[in-house]
Amino acid sequence: MNRKGFTLIELLIVVVIIGILAAIAIPKFANTKGKAYIASMKSDLRNLVTAEEAFFADSVKYSTNVTSKVGGTCPAPAGRARLQVSGGNAVAARAAGDLPRRFVS
Repeated sequence: MNRKGFTLIELLIVVVIIGILAAIAIPKFANTKGKAYIASMKSDLRNLVTAEEAFFADSVKYSTNVTSKVGGTCPAPAGRARLQVSGGNAVAARAAGDLPRRFVS
């Protein structure tokens, strides 16, 4: 007898293995949208800090109205974003519970 193909048990084992791998992989990738949003927000904050430092270099003061420069407010469902101007010419950016990062020109 010459058999070609797979038995039902072999196919069921393959389906179960794929299901187990999917059950492991899906939770790992479920939070990627939120992480990407946070990474984008941090990048935008770094760009804002660079712009503020350039403004400070030109006018020896930091701007007081940031929303007019970036075209409005940005919704932040995962946390808050905040700039802190300290003494001298240093600006600290804080995003979504991270430790403050200081940028000094």
